[in-house]
Amino acid sequence: MSLSRIAIAAAAAACLNLLVTPADAANHDPQSTGMLQLPANSIVGLWTAVVSVGPCSGSPTNNIRATIAYHSGGTLSETNVMPISGIPNFQGVPGNNQRGPGMGTWSYSPRTGQYTLDIRFNWYVDGVYNGYQHIHRSNVIMSADGKQMGGPVHATRYFADGSKYAEFCGSESATRL
Repeated sequence: MSLSRIAIAAAAAACLNLLVTPADAANHDPQSTGMLQLPANSIVGLWTAVVSVGPCSGSPTNNIRATIAYHSGGTLSETNVMPISGIPNFQGVPGNNQRGPGMGTWSYSPRTGQYTLDIRFNWYVDGVYNGYQHIHRSNVIMSADGKQMGGPVHATRYFADGSKYAEFCGSESATRL
């Protein structure tokens, strides 16, 4: 690497470090976490969430609790408290509905200070793969102290053949654990 590229990289890193607040630095000390001190990494950690959703044409009718782990680098893993045994006729789908854990990605916009999240998990009915659900969240805002987060939710459930079954809308509020 040329000396000018090294100088540019060092200057860029110094500028990024200026963007980190003291609270971020305390939460993401590279000496103990190995994470870069970037504003985007403020989301990294374990969160508990309550999602209020319902048909997009109406009001939220369900409150769903979930635990989400945001990983450095832009990935996430999620699970909710749906009983492992499943729920009969859930969301109008006949049979015993069970869902798998969610996996997804997150990104951060330094321009707006907001996060965008995409999560996907599989559905099983009576023990057979029935399709998947995609959850998209944009305009997710974190509190200044980094302990609360929230924003709109849009979810779409698809059958195994890829056809859309239903859409759900609502909001989520999350608290850092």
